[in-house]
Amino acid sequence: MAHLLIIDDDEGTCELIGTAVAGQGHTFDAAPDGAKGWALAQKKRHDLIIVDRTLPGMSGLQFVGRVRRDPRLQKRRIIMCTGSDMSDEVTEAFKAGVNDYVLKPIDLDKFLAKIAKVLGQPGA
Repeated sequence: MAHLLIIDDDEGTCELIGTAVAGQGHTFDAAPDGAKGWALAQKKRHDLIIVDRTLPGMSGLQFVGRVRRDPRLQKRRIIMCTGSDMSDEVTEAFKAGVNDYVLKPIDLDKFLAKIAKVLGQPGA
């Protein structure tokens, strides 16, 4: 199974996502902001990063940009998870380099299907 990094300043969202992915057999690390997420991303190998768009300090978009510019991390798969479905913001996220985009409130079945698809697992 995969090792994920969840970056969200809402503790409830981290718990919801963490419980869901653990139920699928995945392991995860969690961070409450972009800076702590960045530190974890540099220390550990994550198969997928799930990042909120709006974070204190470093935004989700800034985080994605840093990952994509770092030769050691640039191939990491990223899903942006946020409450904004404005088309320009979705486009901006994909231009920054996310692999997929999930809206809050999270529909867990659809979210887990997107995770499986992004990870390239069978049955996605």
